[in-house]
Amino acid sequence: MRNRHKQRRFKNHQHVDNVVCQELLSRVWLLDWQYTPQYGGVPPDSYISHWEDCAHAADDPELLCEEHAVAIGLTDLMKDRLDEDVKDILEHIRQNYPVTTTTVLDLTDDQARTAMKFAISLWLHVSPDLGSANSTLRAAIRSRVPQRSDPKQISDCLTDDFCAKHLSRKGGIRIEWTDEIESHLLSNRRTVKVFRNHSMLLALQHNPKMCVD
Repeated sequence: MRNRHKQRRFKNHQHVDNVVCQELLSRVWLLDWQYTPQYGGVPPDSYISHWEDCAHAADDPELLCEEHAVAIGLTDLMKDRLDEDVKDILEHIRQNYPVTTTTVLDLTDDQARTAMKFAISLWLHVSPDLGSANSTLRAAIRSRVPQRSDPKQISDCLTDDFCAKHLSRKGGIRIEWTDEIESHLLSNRRTVKVFRNHSMLLALQHNPKMCVD
């Protein structure tokens, strides 16, 4: 019964090859995932959807953000240059765009900025503040990451059995899943957003070199 439940819950993106899924999860989010025919799907389905959403948001076919090699190449570049100035990284993107064809792209400043935003949004699920080209990439990202709450400022405790269903059944509040970490716990009167890709955060926590803190 448990296996059938997982099969219904985790549906594979049939149009994305499992090898591509595995490479993206490993290289972009440091997630160790192996395809198993037993479940016929991918538990990290939300990460593949997030990639598609980021590529759609970039809205520039010339950048080839829907190509997994480009997505990986750009995120690798971000990880290697966290302490460099944004303007220098933008120039590097213009001159060394990780295209998968023999075509040499002559990117505009706006395209380079779009590519950088795509890579950071894909990797860290945040919309970076690139307003100051002289700031480091790490600083630009950090300014958008929610600050940790001080445990001493939290006065009330939830019961051990508290779960999302209680919000809906008892409070009439609907959970809306989000891939943007800066939207975590934002709410209106009837909806609260919850960041759904916590596995990526755990992976980053165990790889300090990849963190922006």
